[in-house]
Amino acid sequence: MTVREHLVLAHRVKHTPGRVLGDLFTFGGFRPGAKDEKSHIDGLLEELNLTAIADRPVIGLPLGQARLVEIGRALARVPTVLLLDEASSGLDAAETADLLPVLRKLVDDRGVSLLVVEHDVELVLGLCSTVTVLDFGSNIAAGTPAEIRANPAVRAAYLGEEADAEESA
Repeated sequence: MTVREHLVLAHRVKHTPGRVLGDLFTFGGFRPGAKDEKSHIDGLLEELNLTAIADRPVIGLPLGQARLVEIGRALARVPTVLLLDEASSGLDAAETADLLPVLRKLVDDRGVSLLVVEHDVELVLGLCSTVTVLDFGSNIAAGTPAEIRANPAVRAAYLGEEADAEESA
């Protein structure tokens, strides 16, 4: 399936579920959808910087673009909260840098709340307004990105710095 077809299918699962089986099992692929569906999908493609590859098969896309298609499938259902588990896993530095403004825009423009589980500290601190840090399943800190950056227990756990015994106790 193409990038566009992935997004259309996800949209239809939520908004017109009766069409899904017909679309999947009809020779020749997806039938054209309603004008509002096309508008919604075109908007998603643009927001996710996928317009140029909308008609390419998803298989074989670079991981960064494939990750954006995954996020697009979730967004096609028009969620109020999006759960992201290791969204930057496997991405190189450039792909991660490209992902951050896309996610920030979802929050700022769409009002989507994000719950992010992520090991890329810079991505989290650049994206989130509130951060909770776990170390081996224990909550070691919570606060704003600035508070988290300055926290000695977080610095010791994630940046390899020595924590002062008095500060981390």
